[in-house]
Amino acid sequence: MKDQSDRSIYIPISFEHLLSFLFGEKSYHGFVGIHEFGIWKKNILKIFRAIKKSILVNINIVDELHKTNLIELCNDAISNISKTKNKDKVNVLAIEYMTKIIFSLQGDIPDNWRRNIVNRDEYWKLNKYRQIVYTQNQKQKVNIILSLHNKYPYSERFADKLELINKYGELEHNDSEFIKWFKGKYPELYLELF
Repeated sequence: MKDQSDRSIYIPISFEHLLSFLFGEKSYHGFVGIHEFGIWKKNILKIFRAIKKSILVNINIVDELHKTNLIELCNDAISNISKTKNKDKVNVLAIEYMTKIIFSLQGDIPDNWRRNIVNRDEYWKLNKYRQIVYTQNQKQKVNIILSLHNKYPYSERFADKLELINKYGELEHNDSEFIKWFKGKYPELYLELF
């Protein structure tokens, strides 16, 4: 008889929380504990499908080749994990594809195959073909400011989130006026944030 540990996996509370953030608490509340391999595999596949959807929805300004490669990495992960009947292989494939996706999102997968020393910064510069550039519109800046009460180390300074919410309301949700007010009242913090 096969050892039960070959067909099951323990899910810690931190992973339950991750799944709840991704797919809703209703679906994953109480998910912590031991689960059969099939349930584990199903959820790993669900994560890769969510990553694929997120890439399609969120990555807007990029060469089409790069976006296609990212989607293909997700599709390959889903295909290869779907065929796997071994828990360890699912875990290794998930780590492999997550690593490829993470580095690809930064520009490209490093090529240190023939290097003896790989810790030089230049070997980890992944912008040969593209690089990450984040932009923020005024609405996104307002959203950051209004969320400061939830972000350490700002949570102590803005424990009373009503100051920010009330001011935004007073300014009739005018993003540019709110940012101007915030910049005037908290100039150092504005520079730190933006």
